Amino acid sequence: MSALGWAAPVVDAALLALLVLVLQRLGRDPGIAWRERESALRAIFDDLRGLVAQAEGLARDLDDKLAARAQQLRRLAEETAAAARACEASHAAVAAPTAPEHVPTAWGNAADTPAARDQASGDDLAARVRALARASLAVEDIARRLDVSAAEVRLLIAIDDTAANGAAHGAPAPALSRQE
Repeated sequence: MSALGWAAPVVDAALLALLVLVLQRLGRDPGIAWRERESALRAIFDDLRGLVAQAEGLARDLDDKLAARAQQLRRLAEETAAAARACEASHAAVAAPTAPEHVPTAWGNAADTPAARDQASGDDLAARVRALARASLAVEDIARRLDVSAAEVRLLIAIDDTAANGAAHGAPAPALSRQE
């Protein structure tokens, strides 16, 4: 036999083997692989739907928290503006000069005596310290604005507090005066 004689049966056997492999693959259900892929895709889509729902819930929660924070900031801004207006009003009241009352006497004007001037300036200083303290200014700021020592401002505030506490309990309020 020649080389061509035995090549024909080898080629026929190879073709027969390939035909068996093709038939074996076609014999299997091709839908199984597709069904497995479809079920995997469905699981992925279900997970994605769950994630989207979770993200929407978190977004709503975040929106509610942001709205509450914005409301809180608006309230704080209104309180700050009201405090600033009150502070400006108290500054205007402190800055407005008050005319001392003059009481004429047989000796002339009683406000012209040194003791009366000290009393009037002490009352005026006490009123200005009281107004600035009510505006929640620091003791050092009050002292700097009124050009007095911080100790004197603390003393006037303490006397004012004592007077307020005594008045609440029925005790007479001490007079505020500036002693040099």
